[in-house]
Amino acid sequence: MKKQLSFFFAMLFLLILFSQSVESASPFSLITTGEDLQIRTPGLDVLKNGQDNSFPIHVFNSSNGAYVTSNTDCFFHLYNSSSSHLLSLKQNTTSFGFDYEFLVLGGNLTTGSYFVNYQCNSTNGLSGATRYDFQVTPSGHIPTTAQGLLYGLLILASMFFLAVCLYGAFTIDGKNEFSMGGDLINVNFNKYYKGFLFLIAYLFAIFTSYLAWQVSSQFLLLDLGTAIFKTLFNILWIGVFPIMILLIIVGFVKWFADVELHRLAERGLKPR
Repeated sequence: MKKQLSFFFAMLFLLILFSQSVESASPFSLITTGEDLQIRTPGLDVLKNGQDNSFPIHVFNSSNGAYVTSNTDCFFHLYNSSSSHLLSLKQNTTSFGFDYEFLVLGGNLTTGSYFVNYQCNSTNGLSGATRYDFQVTPSGHIPTTAQGLLYGLLILASMFFLAVCLYGAFTIDGKNEFSMGGDLINVNFNKYYKGFLFLIAYLFAIFTSYLAWQVSSQFLLLDLGTAIFKTLFNILWIGVFPIMILLIIVGFVKWFADVELHRLAERGLKPR
């Protein structure tokens, strides 16, 4: 009973942790400041890990609201959550008629929090700056609390059925029953249930490792945990077909052996 309570509270703690991790990943607010020039960004709060992204900005004259399309240099500075400077770009020509656009390769955007500082200076002495905050996740979106709870419940259910299948596979007695003289009394077909339960447990292990991989990657944002569970999932997935074939072969071998034992018993002969 104590073990069951400990398991329950441990799983409850994981569910709370998932919920907190999702809530903490709320979208960043867009901070915009302007002097002579006003800079506006698209305001995309979440980007996908490892994907190339364009960062366009609109530049306006604060006094009359007109687009600034020439004689202006705009600078792009990328920082991570530790305020470490990662990338600097300059754009002095416009695209689409009025947008200044900066291309950032996916290698600069891994899972985590970032912010960008934009600075624009014109040749006639006008200037302006803005800051843009965003987050990079493996999926390109921030999961909701409901999704976090769903993953937590799925992990609980998968681990429960995994434990039940393993318990049954190890505790079921599949040995044939013999008399003291070596005569066959009964062929125990429970051994085939044992093999079936082992196979089902293996499938639940694959499903559990996949869920743990997704939770670690999308919710907890743990690089080490993601790598471990992803590797475990790949290993288990690669082994599912060989293990399935092995269990089928072993099952047929045992079946033919039991059939032979049954025939010998009907003829009054002892097993060799």
